[in-house]
Amino acid sequence: MFSDSVPPIQSPAFSEEDVAVANTIIEQLGGMRALKLMVAGYQFGYDREQRTLKFRFKGSEVANCVEITLNPDDLYDLKFWRITGSSRGLRCELVQEFSDYYWASLISIFEETTGLVLTVPTVKAVPPS
Repeated sequence: MFSDSVPPIQSPAFSEEDVAVANTIIEQLGGMRALKLMVAGYQFGYDREQRTLKFRFKGSEVANCVEITLNPDDLYDLKFWRITGSSRGLRCELVQEFSDYYWASLISIFEETTGLVLTVPTVKAVPPS
């Protein structure tokens, strides 16, 4: 299920567990605001049978779609796709796949694979000398 206007965290069609899994993945990537502002995330969707969050994003020459699955070992599997369209239909190419990663690796895998940034570095003011 894909939707531009109703992210999985607000959909009444999902159970509390589905919403919790989707929310957790989104938060582990920096939150919905970061995904929308930093990588122009859109078409967020959740597959309850696979426990997979999917969304498309802009700005990367490598990939423009990611699937993040919470696997039975409570680890994450990621698939990065390049989706292109033409008058003959869509073409989906699997760019890279990662299996069995802890949640703390999600941002770095996303950033290293796509070349995009999900986090803004903290800048500390230096007092004048």
